[in-house]
Amino acid sequence: MALRDTNLDKLNNGDFDVLIVGGGINGAVSAAALSARGASVALIDRGDFAGFTSQQSSNLVWGGIKYLENYEIPLVRKLCMSRNRLMRAYPANVKEIGFLGVMGETAPFPPWLVGVGAFAYWGIGNFKTNAPRPMSPETVERIEPVVNTLGTKGGIEYADAYLKIMMLGSYLVSYVLQWMLALSQLTTLNWFQRNELEGNGVRIFEMLNQARNFH
Repeated sequence: MALRDTNLDKLNNGDFDVLIVGGGINGAVSAAALSARGASVALIDRGDFAGFTSQQSSNLVWGGIKYLENYEIPLVRKLCMSRNRLMRAYPANVKEIGFLGVMGETAPFPPWLVGVGAFAYWGIGNFKTNAPRPMSPETVERIEPVVNTLGTKGGIEYADAYLKIMMLGSYLVSYVLQWMLALSQLTTLNWFQRNELEGNGVRIFEMLNQARNFH
């Protein structure tokens, strides 16, 4: 509570270049980027940081394998490089995860072509994940008994990454505290005023206490 009270006092008495409403992963990343570049930033959230919209996402950090179907190789390359950078920068919070695809009777591509695509995807990503693994129907059934392999032609295992979004959001918020960021949870924005002569005014409401104004 002492840290929260300190930050509420900063909100009450300080002047800020940027107010970020919402402490999800996008808000936390924006706060970190702006603060590192010298902007004074206030970050507020009506609940827990990374506790609402961010929790409803898939939490995947992927290289866009589905875009290979339309030969959008530059886009796939860009997404793979972004994934690799995140895995390298935040190894504790962005980790590799395997995916299993199974080709049934109505699959648009034969297993050999799916395998070629998976290995191409691996190469486009600079081979930074585990190599793809083609599988026969029998292998799929053995490693994943819950999969109905009746009529299947084969399977492929490939790798992408997933994000521990709550942990990364908390890490970013903690990191940007060194830039004198003002932040507060359980705080809502309920009024905003723009004044060309006096500047912009904002009223926030601390859900544990009372309303405060800051500029």
